[in-house]
This record gives sequence, C-alpha cells and structure tokens, in this order.
Amino acid sequence: MRSQCPYFPHKGMFKDTSTTKLPPVFDASCKDKNSRLLNDCSEESPNLLEQIIPIILRFRKHNIGVISDTRKVFLQMSVNKSDQDFLRFLWWKDFDKKEFRLFRHKRVVFGLNCSPFLLASILNHHIYLNSSEYPETAENSKESFHVDNYITSVPDEETLSRFIEESKQILSSASFDLRRWEHTPLLKSKDSIEPTPVLEILWDKEDDSLFCDVKTATDKSVNLSRRNILSAVHRVFDPMGFLCSITLTPKLLIQKTWLLKISWDANILQDLEKGFCSWIDDLSLLSCTRIPRALDINGNESLSLHTFWDAKANINSRPLTYESQDSADLCVLTPSMFIQDVQTEGVPDLDSLDKISLSKRWRYHQKLRVEFRKRFRDEYLGLLVHRPKTVPSRTIKKGGLAFAEDDRRKRTDWPMGRVIETYPGKDNSIRVAKVKTSSSELLRRVQRIFLMETKNKEFVFEFKTTESSTSSGNTGKKVDIVTVTKDYQPENSNTNVQFSRYGRKIVKPKSFS
Repeated sequence: MRSQCPYFPHKGMFKDTSTTKLPPVFDASCKDKNSRLLNDCSEESPNLLEQIIPIILRFRKHNIGVISDTRKVFLQMSVNKSDQDFLRFLWWKDFDKKEFRLFRHKRVVFGLNCSPFLLASILNHHIYLNSSEYPETAENSKESFHVDNYITSVPDEETLSRFIEESKQILSSASFDLRRWEHTPLLKSKDSIEPTPVLEILWDKEDDSLFCDVKTATDKSVNLSRRNILSAVHRVFDPMGFLCSITLTPKLLIQKTWLLKISWDANILQDLEKGFCSWIDDLSLLSCTRIPRALDINGNESLSLHTFWDAKANINSRPLTYESQDSADLCVLTPSMFIQDVQTEGVPDLDSLDKISLSKRWRYHQKLRVEFRKRFRDEYLGLLVHRPKTVPSRTIKKGGLAFAEDDRRKRTDWPMGRVIETYPGKDNSIRVAKVKTSSSELLRRVQRIFLMETKNKEFVFEFKTTESSTSSGNTGKKVDIVTVTKDYQPENSNTNVQFSRYGRKIVKPKSFS
C-alpha cells in the first residue's frame, strides 16, 4: 500500500424524491495546502457525452418519446487494483473515541473528472460490439445517452417494443440494467399522470408537451441584491432557449446595477426592486405555457414558420443569425444570388425557374469557394517562405576608403583610412580586411569597416613604396603615393591623376596669366 496518497472528502446530500435518501458525494477537487488535487493529477479526457440540446431535439423527432434510467451505472465499472490506493476515503470506526477506518473504492467514483469519459467509452464499446446484430437500435443508442439517462423517440408502437427489448440486450452485455421505462401513452388514460423530468425539463405525458419548472425561482428575498437576482435567473433551467425572452428582464436589471456600480451584496434601488418583484409575479404564468414534444409532419402537409422578434437598444445581439464556413450546411437562397449567372436577354423570372437547379448551382458555387480556399492555403501559402530582412552585402575591395570602428572613441572620431589588404575565407567571402590609417594599420572584421561613398567607381588605387635617401646617406621608405591603375583618363588630359595617401586628388598649382 502506498504511504502518500490522496483521500476523498465526502458529505451526504439529502434527496427527498430519490430512491437513495442520503447518497454520499465525493469531491476530488477539494483544495489542500499540502498536496495536489486528484482531478489535477488525473488524465484529462475528451468529452464523449452527448450535448443536452441535440438529445432533446432527437427526443422531439418522432411521435413516441422514450426515456429510461440506468441503475447504479458507475458502480458497474471496476477500478484496476493498482489504482485503488488513489481512491481512499475515511469513515468513522467509533465516533465517540474519534477513531477512523480506511477504505478504498473498487468502483469508479462519480466525483472524478474522468468518470463521465470512462462511462461513455464503455457504453460506446459495447454498443459497437452489438452493432452488427442490432444495427438500427445500436445507431440510435449511441446518440441517446447522457450520463445514465437514456432519451430518444421512435415513430410507431411496433418500433417501440422492438427498441426496448434490443436496448436491454445491448446494455445487459455490459451488466447495465435499464429500468424505469416511460414513453408516450399509446392510449389515453383517465388517471392523472405526474410530469416526468427529462434533463431538468418536465414532460407532461397526458398532452405530450414540455414545460419548465419555475417554482423554485419564485421566492422573494427580503433584501434584494445583485447576487439574489443572478441566483433567481439561473434557477430557471432552459437549455432549449424557450424562455430566453423571460429571463431578459432580470438580466437588464443586473446590467443597470453594473452601471450604478452597486456591489454584489448591497441592496438595490427601489425602482429596480419593483421591476424584479413584478417579474417574479409573472413567472407563475409560465406553468401554463406548454411546448409540443413531437413535431412530426407528414410529407403532404405544408408548414409555415412565423418568427417575431423585437429589436431594442438594450439587446446587443443580432437575432436569428447563423453563419457557417461549411458548404454542406443549409443556407437561405435569395434571387440576387442567381441574377448574374442566368444567361437571358431580359430580367429572368425566378418563379418560373426550377428551384432544384438553382439550389444545385448555389451548392456548386459554395464548393468552388471551399476548393479555392483550400488550394490557396495548400499550394500558395505553403510555398511562401518567411525570411528575415537582409541587409545588402557590402563588397570591400582593395583601395577603398573606409572608417575603422573603434570602441574607445565616438563615431565622429573613428580613424579614416584605406583598405590595403583583404583576407577571403574558404568560401571566397571576405571576412577580414586591413585598413591603413595615418598612424597605424588596423585589422578589422568586415562588419566593423564602413566604406565611404565615392563619386567615381572606375578608379582602383594601389599603394607604391619608393626609397629615398637622406642627407646623412641613409636610405628609407617614403610615404606611399596612390595612382590610377585603370586605363581611364580624364578628357583633355595626358597625365596620370595622382592621389595622396588619404585619397585626395593632387592638383598641381597653376599660375594665372
């Protein structure tokens, strides 16, 4: 047994309507100063659970709605023995003596963040194993589970009986027990039937309608605050958005409290309190608002969908707007989409055109856009190479005027000289050059040599050393004189142009007549 392992904190949660009156709730996200959270240490898993809205939409698809519940679903999944030490929890051995007992979970605990993934993966695995024997039921079951709730709909009575039997066979292979089957009554009953909760939405099986339970949100608080208003809004559970216009009023009240900079627990103004109390009184009328569960339409019937919305300055959103980049999604066709493509002499009569051909043409245009966008990304953008900005290379030649960088001086005091020697590398690129100044010869890297701009690039200069004799008879080297080596000659000039060692042109003095 491991010496250092986390322990599950737990507490009892009383449920008056549940079969288990006081189930223990384990919290794997409980903070501890001396150790990490168990949920932080466990592997993050993808969400394989079906979303609530698609399940409710499939629940409304056919004439007969069907729901069921899985009995003790998490207790049917065992944990590997090597991982059981991480699922410890303490229990009282003797409360009076304050003695504890140590227990370890051998089954999957609901408080772990990976528990829903384990359940969904096991369900999908066993549904896949039975897909060849029960293909239609397996396909329906794969999209009908939300944790332990089984919610779907079937078209007729014959399909209902077959679906229930095959679902039990599929889940029994994983030791899961589907119980509490309920469906739309096939025959009208004289006895009253209590509404059944379906993912926190109430289902009245007598008239086969759905409605929301708003009784829990009708409690008026003595001292109303922003926290009380926000709590009342979130008590109205409406995943389908049927009551979004009803919950707009308290949300606008909260928005006004933000503008007034009222704190969370401070009492709101009397005008805002009056508006909130009026909204609470109107919530009792929502119990009479029912929405048909089934929207089954025959092929011969025509359906007219009327939509109304009221755009106000308080609502900062665009109603009834949906944008998609997928060309396979449905979109609204307008006559302006086909005016440019219909080749006719006059204005085309869109009522006489075939609506199927127009739809196909628009689908073709959508696919072309997708293909062009894909080819642009793959063929064009893939060829683009991101290169940094390069500085133009400087060609340093022998005889060029340049400044030699000196870290000990300012830029204005850098010595000026002429390049007298270059040293290329193995790749024939010049790396180092020697610069002759008035006082010395400096060896510098090419990055530390700054060439001067010259007006005439045809001149290439060379240094020539001449010997001179002094009055004492000693011979020595004279300062170099630079001469032009190219065959370039100025106009009306037969003499060679001479330059000093600093690059200045030597001009012979002339006498004025």
